Amino acid sequence: MKLLLKSSLIGCLLLYGQAAFGQNSTRNVYIGIDIFKNLPPLVKGYFFQKSLIIEPSVWIPLGYGGWHLNFTPGYSSIYANPVYKNLEYNNEGIFLKGGVNYLFMDYFSFGIVACASRYSEFGRYILEGPYYGGKEFPFQRRQVRVLGLETQAIIKFPLSKRFFLAFIARSGIHNLDRALSPESYYIPGMGVTSRDINITAGGSISLQYAIPLK
Repeated sequence: MKLLLKSSLIGCLLLYGQAAFGQNSTRNVYIGIDIFKNLPPLVKGYFFQKSLIIEPSVWIPLGYGGWHLNFTPGYSSIYANPVYKNLEYNNEGIFLKGGVNYLFMDYFSFGIVACASRYSEFGRYILEGPYYGGKEFPFQRRQVRVLGLETQAIIKFPLSKRFFLAFIARSGIHNLDRALSPESYYIPGMGVTSRDINITAGGSISLQYAIPLK
């Protein structure tokens, strides 16, 4: 019974999605904006205490089945990394991502993109307690450049004939210098870094608008 209900629900979603997408979804230009990274529950006290991340995207059909060019320029500014308890951490930078995505069955997409990120890190060390006497030391501003390669898996859900929510899972590799001290905590456009390996992973939700081509 449960299997039948689940199958019926999936079937209804597919029928609704087919009607919403129309017959020429692979001929649409998609313009989107990330709405996930600035949500307060995800920002305050978990990844960052404050952040502003602007990540628009454009998908342009190539005319070969479901292939699209994918461009994502962006800007990010984050403050106070909670991982480093004795460091007020600031990170501000820009990035550019570009690659290809293949959209099939109107709902699913896989892609690969290259990413270039340039950002600055700065802040101050705070040594609290009676032994250190609450001393503060500046973390001098430094410029960092990183290149990376990312894979994406995307599921689209239609809100109307033109508007969609795209749920995106991402993983990538990058060439961040592990000898930096303190370590870079965040790479704009790629995500929170690992202390052990040059791999990032994460997810996002993009609100997209479809522009049909004649």
